Amino acid sequence: MLARRARGRSITTAAQEESAEASDASSGGSSKQEEEEDGEDVVWARAELPMSNDVQVEQATRAVWQALSDGKTRQILRLSLPLIGKTEIDDWPGGDRQRYKACGPMVESVLRGNPAAKEGASIVEQILDESDAVGLMQLQCKEAKDDASVMIFPTTDTLSLQQQVAAGAGSRLVALVNPAWRSSSDFGLFQAGEAKETLSEFEVTYSLQSLVVYGYTLRLLYCYPGPWRLFLIGEGSGKRELLGSWDQSPPTNDQVESAVFDKKGKPNASERVQASAKFFQDSI
Repeated sequence: MLARRARGRSITTAAQEESAEASDASSGGSSKQEEEEDGEDVVWARAELPMSNDVQVEQATRAVWQALSDGKTRQILRLSLPLIGKTEIDDWPGGDRQRYKACGPMVESVLRGNPAAKEGASIVEQILDESDAVGLMQLQCKEAKDDASVMIFPTTDTLSLQQQVAAGAGSRLVALVNPAWRSSSDFGLFQAGEAKETLSEFEVTYSLQSLVVYGYTLRLLYCYPGPWRLFLIGEGSGKRELLGSWDQSPPTNDQVESAVFDKKGKPNASERVQASAKFFQDSI
């Protein structure tokens, strides 16, 4: 699940967040009118869980270009891909190439969301690795300073290509979408040091992940500038409940479990076995 550990993060539960909002409303410290006068930044900082792919793309687009305007030229996006060609036994019978077909149009929409890409901009696309469906999509604008590059599905084997793209881009945007690795340790002993140095330049600006904890379906959302927000999805109803938020970095496995237990209670041994069996059955 989430392997990374947090350091010095601020954690807010759903109840605390609701209490803070209520306090703001009662004290007059943060009225709706004031938020409107400040633009959409206050509302955007608490992005809601997208319930459609179009909304996810809209959120990712806003996050990428807002982050770039704040000087974040090296970004990572983890998008939840819409299922295309799903069968009863396999969500992705076409493998990585099918995933690329789902991801490509989303990336193109994000690139075309560049405020500087309204006139005379074009998209150039090339496949860097046929076997793993690693691609490079570049936005070429009227002025070269507004160009942007996105690597789709980069792997540990394409680190050198990633470095070349970043070096050629200079201060222009370079984004990695749904990389096949989670951290520099995934690159193996000989590449780990080099990968750590390269990846240290990149930061997540948008992420939408699906998680399952003891049979409960969760969504973890990050939309720059944050925070990370964990939602519980009601079985059957699809109702969304906010379980908590984290300001600095994503929650650890233990923190995700604690957030679920605080809401639903800690399952006993029998319930854990049933949840594991259900997860296995749903995964077949």
